[in-house]
Amino acid sequence: MATCSLAQPARRTLDWKDFTKSISETIIARPVRTGEFTIFEITNINKFLYKVEMQGKVFELQTPIPTELQTLFRLNPTELANTANSKKAEEAVGKISEQVPVMKKIAESPAAKTDIAKTPAENESAEEFQKSLDLVVTKCLKYLDKSTLVAGYIFDLRKVRNEFISIAQMDLPYADIQSKTEVAAAKIPAVDIKSQYFELKKLYHEVETLYRDASAKAEDANATAKQKKQIEEALEEIEKADELIDEEGLLGLLDEVSFLNDELRNKKNFLAVAPPVQMDGDYVAYQVTITPTYTKTVGAHKNPINFKFDIPAKGGFKADFSVGPVVSFGSNAKDETYFLKEIPGQDSVSLHKQDNNNAISPGIAAMMHFYPRTGKDWALGPMCGVGAGFQSVSDVNFSLFLGASLILGKRQKIIVSTGASWLRVERLKSPEFKDGSKYAVSKITVGDVTEKVFKPSGFISISYNLTNRVDIN
Repeated sequence: MATCSLAQPARRTLDWKDFTKSISETIIARPVRTGEFTIFEITNINKFLYKVEMQGKVFELQTPIPTELQTLFRLNPTELANTANSKKAEEAVGKISEQVPVMKKIAESPAAKTDIAKTPAENESAEEFQKSLDLVVTKCLKYLDKSTLVAGYIFDLRKVRNEFISIAQMDLPYADIQSKTEVAAAKIPAVDIKSQYFELKKLYHEVETLYRDASAKAEDANATAKQKKQIEEALEEIEKADELIDEEGLLGLLDEVSFLNDELRNKKNFLAVAPPVQMDGDYVAYQVTITPTYTKTVGAHKNPINFKFDIPAKGGFKADFSVGPVVSFGSNAKDETYFLKEIPGQDSVSLHKQDNNNAISPGIAAMMHFYPRTGKDWALGPMCGVGAGFQSVSDVNFSLFLGASLILGKRQKIIVSTGASWLRVERLKSPEFKDGSKYAVSKITVGDVTEKVFKPSGFISISYNLTNRVDIN
């Protein structure tokens, strides 16, 4: 059974903690095979503090600070210290605690007690009034205990939330952030705070009902106007206490703490990853911009950072062109020239070869080079070329070159080539003419004894490859 799997993209990673080292070692610029996808990522970068923009080819990635945290992270240290205080919750607890002695005092009043001088109906009303007051005091004490507990949770949660915010604004690697987050998270109360809050609300409604019941029974028990007013005022204070606790936004605060805890533990918030780019050219060019986000704790020394780098391709073949001087050498690279020598007393001449003292045969050639992409500063591959010398429009002198090239450089390349050249050189027409033979003067001219023929010889060339950068969409 055949199986097929996709290759993992080649990752190039820069560690923000060791930014200078990562850049200097050029680890991120290691070659990637042609056809593979490459992904560039930055680890240990706090994206709560930095906006990261990375562009590879036509791809762009922006990682702004999450909008949910914008307001929270713009608090300065003074504001953070102030918001740690749960003043409204403390005020609510104070209001509740103040009503307990008031209700106890009313419970001890004559109106709430039975008396021999009272009629049976009056004594029954007083007894009911007494019971309602006792229930109010008992339930108020429970409500006071629960509100005190919840106020403590609010204080603890605010403190933890502010610690989380401070941690999020630290320019530290992920491991250090995790260590500090764990310490702060350990301060979150180990109870079901939502359940405690709902129990508090339930107690409030029970207390409110008991107060209203006591207020109604105060009329039947002939309570004084002052006592009735005290019960009404106590109910108002309890209602205000409930409103103050609601204003603390305990459930929202709990959600914020949970959200911050999760986000600080999420490694993706400390990892900036560019989209994968397929290597279908010579390079993948990345441009990276890292900008500090606006928070009160980020100082002026946090300057934007811009840098760019190229990842070269590895694998596959490339064709490049160059033009440069070519030097052919060897006897086959030289023209053969002849001269005629008169023979005394005869109407004839003898044909003789003339020495050609040129050591080399220079020229200009246009060359095409084939070589594998190595991802290094050099490559080796075959080449072919053509040279042409134009003496006139009707006289074109071609030459051919085949061999191998050493390509030095990545973008602007110096190319050293060598191999065999086929030059059109002058050679004696054979068998029509022979060196040293005698010929009648009327049968021969020096310009007609040679012809252009292709002959192989060795050559060497040094050329320069000038490239233009073309983006592939």
